Amino acid sequence: MVADNLRVEGSFVIVTLCFMLAYLGIVFLCAALTIMAVQQLSDASKCRFRYEILKLLGMSKRETEKVVLKQLAVYYLCPYIVSIILSMFIGMFASERFVYYTGIRASNFQYYILALLMFSVVYVVYFIVSYVGFIRNLESK
Repeated sequence: MVADNLRVEGSFVIVTLCFMLAYLGIVFLCAALTIMAVQQLSDASKCRFRYEILKLLGMSKRETEKVVLKQLAVYYLCPYIVSIILSMFIGMFASERFVYYTGIRASNFQYYILALLMFSVVYVVYFIVSYVGFIRNLESK
């Protein structure tokens, strides 16, 4: 009877700790992405002259937007791909331990995909906001 109570309490502590760490991870993610977005938006005002020269050389607004999209995609995709590769090993190990200690019957891969989806949604939102802000900074004078 004591072992059963300890197992239930241990599972509760593990789940609580996982939610707390996930929240902390999202806070750190938002802080890092805010720094990246601010960096790109400050670069937009610095690079405005370069994009004006491209416009004078005949580049259309649509082509300029494509160039900005490619620039931001490279800037945002490099850390994204590295983090996916590194987190795959850590995430699979952590989800395996989570399933083992809580006794939940679920696939280890399922928890990794859920975390990756949450991470990706936040990342895409920041990417879109940075892209729109960058384009607006280029257009404003």
